[in-house]
Amino acid sequence: MNHDNMQYGLRIAAMKQKLIEMAQGNLNTYLNIGANEDELEGIAMLLNMVTENWAQRVKHAAMGTSVLHEQYFQLFHLQLDYDLKIIDLSDLSLSLLNIPSSKILNKPISSIICPQSNKRLIQTTLLVKNRSSYEQTTLLKFTHHPLSMVYQAQVQHNSLSLTYSLQLMALRHAEFKPNFNTLNKSQMKQKAYIEGQIQKVHSFLCNPKNYKKVNQEYLCKEFGLNAYTLKTKFKEIYHDSFYNFHLRIRISNSKLLVMTTKLPLKKIAHICGFNCYPSFHRAFKKQYHITPKDLRTTRSRLALESKNL
Repeated sequence: MNHDNMQYGLRIAAMKQKLIEMAQGNLNTYLNIGANEDELEGIAMLLNMVTENWAQRVKHAAMGTSVLHEQYFQLFHLQLDYDLKIIDLSDLSLSLLNIPSSKILNKPISSIICPQSNKRLIQTTLLVKNRSSYEQTTLLKFTHHPLSMVYQAQVQHNSLSLTYSLQLMALRHAEFKPNFNTLNKSQMKQKAYIEGQIQKVHSFLCNPKNYKKVNQEYLCKEFGLNAYTLKTKFKEIYHDSFYNFHLRIRISNSKLLVMTTKLPLKKIAHICGFNCYPSFHRAFKKQYHITPKDLRTTRSRLALESKNL
């Protein structure tokens, strides 16, 4: 068996293992996305996308309980290599961390977390790598974040791709939680309700079925929020406006459809909630610096060249 066939077999095996994990309800691992530019990479991206979408829905439901929803919000994933460099993350992760990809991708995670957090992470990765535990939980404090925020990270080891997967959720420090001397019970209840509704707005925006329904008036009516609260609280929690966040989600999904399906580009624009193809074309090119047509042509050419090798 030559090297290429061996690599192909390993990638297929990783996907099979990923599907088994998803069937078992494990939504904390992600496939490593390389630079192969082929159909398998497109499938791997799709599996990662489905995993993150499912994880958001499951964990948002759990965070909706009266016990947890005041403590937890935001969730995303990072994938690290054995040197603890960040080798993969989603658009949502970049949005929530509020860091440009150039300052985080292929950079050591120690550059954006405090020394104590880095030390804990090293110890945790050694535990999961040595199979002392299937997964471990640790706390990470990102140095560019407000002091009132720290992230709880579930760490898993993937021996096939030689990576660590981190599933992170934002957690408020207990010492910074407002007490009843600051807010009365009625105010606390109102605050909890608003944060819960903003989480629901986030889940609503992530659902492809709702791509055409999003405007400020509709969201305010649907989730019982006024315009000011919707705009300010969504940006406070997710570090972006609901409009920009929703646009990025739609563009990201459209890219996946362009690369992995043969759907007409106008159909993809319609599926992703664009009223006309020119507006989709402009938004896509602005995000990825290439047109949808050129991206598809390039992918097809690379796939054909790969088959002819």
